[in-house]
Amino acid sequence: MHYDERRVRKYRTPSQNYLGGDMKKRIGLFTSGWDKVAWKLIDTVYQMATSGIIPDTEIAFIFSSRTEGENPESDRVIRNCRKLGIPLVTFSAAQFKKQLPDNKKGKWRELYDKKIIKILPPTDFDVLLGYMLIAGEDLCGKRTMINLHPALPGGPQGTFRDVVWKLIKIGAKESGVMIHLVVPKLDSGPVISYCRYPINGQRVDCLRKTMQGRLLYLTLDEIKKREGDSNQFFRFIRQCGVRREFPLIIQTLKAIAEERIDITWPSNVNLTKEVEGDIEGDMT
Repeated sequence: MHYDERRVRKYRTPSQNYLGGDMKKRIGLFTSGWDKVAWKLIDTVYQMATSGIIPDTEIAFIFSSRTEGENPESDRVIRNCRKLGIPLVTFSAAQFKKQLPDNKKGKWRELYDKKIIKILPPTDFDVLLGYMLIAGEDLCGKRTMINLHPALPGGPQGTFRDVVWKLIKIGAKESGVMIHLVVPKLDSGPVISYCRYPINGQRVDCLRKTMQGRLLYLTLDEIKKREGDSNQFFRFIRQCGVRREFPLIIQTLKAIAEERIDITWPSNVNLTKEVEGDIEGDMT
């Protein structure tokens, strides 16, 4: 575990940090630093908060479930985060599990969460940005956390890959992105906000017909196994979602800061209009 204890521990209580007389919300950012998108999400939230586009909000810390030396991609994320000058806590989940005695390895997630609870300062809420661990009951009970999921409320669960292939399988004509409160059951927390996007138009209709033709002699699982993320239909749907993930996060954090959304009482707010206003171009 690596952290600047003096910087992390020196904090005010949530909702009582003032700058120029204005009350500021304190948020924590959780990541596992798996890819470039994780850093882009962190940097975007940082830039939007420091510029005031997300008003009255400051980042209290960045937490990473990986430490330097575990993976080149997460190493880059950690180095970039350190440059922001925000308290950074790195606590390796993999190393923590490895060091546990055999009779405790079965409960490593629960024990890991208990450690997190002890080392992190309180915030108004935390945002999971590419955090690849499922938060358990203890962590969910002690901290208010929100997470982005690449589907509409009630839509497919799982990773973005699971979601996109499910959309292809059922022939979905629309999908979306949502932000929900984190609960121990994966992707099942109360919905805070969401946006919709269509899966139609000339280009996507052409891709759909091509896929339907191929399904005459191959199963969807065979296509998935052969092509994976490189499948053109898959890539189109995924890109439609990715283009809306950043705007939805920013619009949601902005609405929370402006008290148009109260995360203590999730209200399933449709932010499609605001998100589409942030998107340039037309992919359909």
